[in-house]
Amino acid sequence: MTAAMTRRGQARMALAVLGVAMSTMPLASALAQRDREPDQQGARRLGGVPREVALEVTSVWNAPATRRVRGDFALAPMDTVRGDLAVLGGRVRLAGVVTGQVVVLNGDATLIDGARIERALTVIGGTFESPEQPNVGGEIRVWSAAYRYHEVGDTLVAELDFFSRWSRWMRDDERDSGGSMNSNLLVTTAHTYNRVEGLPIYVGPRFSARSGDTRVRTELVGIFRTGDALTWKRENLGHRALFEVRQGNKAGVALGGRLFDEVDAVEKWQLTESEVGLNT
Repeated sequence: MTAAMTRRGQARMALAVLGVAMSTMPLASALAQRDREPDQQGARRLGGVPREVALEVTSVWNAPATRRVRGDFALAPMDTVRGDLAVLGGRVRLAGVVTGQVVVLNGDATLIDGARIERALTVIGGTFESPEQPNVGGEIRVWSAAYRYHEVGDTLVAELDFFSRWSRWMRDDERDSGGSMNSNLLVTTAHTYNRVEGLPIYVGPRFSARSGDTRVRTELVGIFRTGDALTWKRENLGHRALFEVRQGNKAGVALGGRLFDEVDAVEKWQLTESEVGLNT
């Protein structure tokens, strides 16, 4: 009797374990499926756009087979774009089918129920909205950072470094009626004649540019001191270099540096520079 009761107890325990296992299988299957699914919601990337991504989307736009659109674009439910689609500077609303990849530059993208993208979706400089399960065959990538570029004819050129952005700032400021961009060659004297330097002569370029709230100023000036019989030697040569970046108008931050070899008074006298020069 004891053995029979033990066998019945073991059978009940086995059935209980089997029931728990069967009840947890759907949950485990759902979790496994979730782990296997790619990030279809396209989590927004932080920071700047990686260099390889900027080159990739630029290549897609410049490809002859790509359908290129400037401004807003809408794809109806029964319409199909065969191949890649690239949209620049506009809102994109897709309800139909794109058989290639979709690139949205400096604009927002929205997928409607029933829309399908057979390859990847990349959004730079905008946002992405979609149903809970967007039908996108490849990866979804979204960057808030703007896509920076300039155009050569019908071709886009991605701006990947500081110097290309500097050129864009200068072009933008040339179109600005306020005339905030300035570049010139400085040829001047530092101040009046004095016994130490004679009449120091400053020669060198100066540049300034801005883009929105960002301002850049730089100068590279050479100094020639005329007090020692106009001799070209180390003691008569100096320099002044400046680089500064400012972000913000009324409030903000600034980063910069100076490198200089200049002659200045040790202490302030009760005489102006003009009076010192006349006395000399």
